[in-house]
Amino acid sequence: MTKLSKELGISDVGLAKACRRNGIPVPPRGHWAKLAAGKASPQLPLRNPENDSPVALTLVDPVKRSKAQADIALKKVKIAKLQQTVEPIVNKEDDGVVKHHSLVRESLLYVSRIPLLVKRYERLPTHERYGGNVDRPPYADKGRRHLQVPNGLNITVSDDSAEWAILMHDNLIKSLSKFGCKFSMQSRREGEGAALCCELAKEKIYFNFSEGYRKFVFASEVTTAELKRPVGASDWEWRPSGKYTWSARGSEYSIGREWSGKRTDFEAKFSEIVATCLDGLERQSSVREERLAAEAASRREAEDREKKKRAATARREQLDHALEIAQIHEKEQVLKKFLDKLDQQVGDFNEAFQPKLAGWLAVVRDELEKDPPHIRKLADAILQPYWRSSEPDWWPNGMHWPEK
Repeated sequence: MTKLSKELGISDVGLAKACRRNGIPVPPRGHWAKLAAGKASPQLPLRNPENDSPVALTLVDPVKRSKAQADIALKKVKIAKLQQTVEPIVNKEDDGVVKHHSLVRESLLYVSRIPLLVKRYERLPTHERYGGNVDRPPYADKGRRHLQVPNGLNITVSDDSAEWAILMHDNLIKSLSKFGCKFSMQSRREGEGAALCCELAKEKIYFNFSEGYRKFVFASEVTTAELKRPVGASDWEWRPSGKYTWSARGSEYSIGREWSGKRTDFEAKFSEIVATCLDGLERQSSVREERLAAEAASRREAEDREKKKRAATARREQLDHALEIAQIHEKEQVLKKFLDKLDQQVGDFNEAFQPKLAGWLAVVRDELEKDPPHIRKLADAILQPYWRSSEPDWWPNGMHWPEK
């Protein structure tokens, strides 16, 4: 699987998925080790061989793949160098007072008020809890609160982790601010909620932070009374997991990274997070230019394909027109013979009808001579509307189309 995937230009995981999708058996675990040791290992036959058909794989061009690998290696080197420039955070100024960013300050103040908000809310009668003027605590779900602080941060964490998460944001803001970054709450896309936005030289990265949850099963020896839970309640509940996810997403889709882990993991990776964000902000403009250039090239290719498709259709239509014109011309020849025959038979009609027939024959011959139907049809097929001056879709390449 490893060798073939390299030859095909895809990952071994992608090749394995393709085999599973198409019902292709693969060597089981230990197959090659058994063969190397001289032991027998059965080769599984292809299921339903009568349904054999080609399998299409999405391959990566070797040049593009090597370039992508080189870009990843260069990115790692740049991030490693940036990590060395990230200095430890000093939370206190000369006067000994902690200086927080306004978003952090508002968030810490809001979190400190949550216990009081909960007590007040629980004291309210049930029918009064849904009024428009009720100051409710933030929504709680699976042991976590969705904090949407006015003029502050939007994060999802448990009460025990809220202060730590906010101070981590404070460290991030202070670290990136040293490089000239500005912070505010903005929506990445229309219809999305506001997220912490870091802006540098008109380039933006958006942050989202959330704590996970897990299923906690109560021990069987723990009584309902000890847990102060009602009789008949479930023997399990959702609780915060103590594992967090912090994502950074640029205005360009490919600029982004996600980190997961416990508190110690984030504290250990903090300089990497800062360096990755700085690298993303620096590369985002060039990534955008590459994306726009690729999209423009893709549009040109699509336009060329559509043009070729229109040309093929138009050429086929001209062939149909030519067959129709030939049929009309053949009918004209038959008509001329018919008129000649009528000329010879004029004397066979009564005297009152003869001059009328002669006049009719003269009109038909005149119209046929003046405006032959096959010529009119030929003109309709070749000539274009007056407002279009460029050559038609069926026109041969390399030949000049006279505009007039």
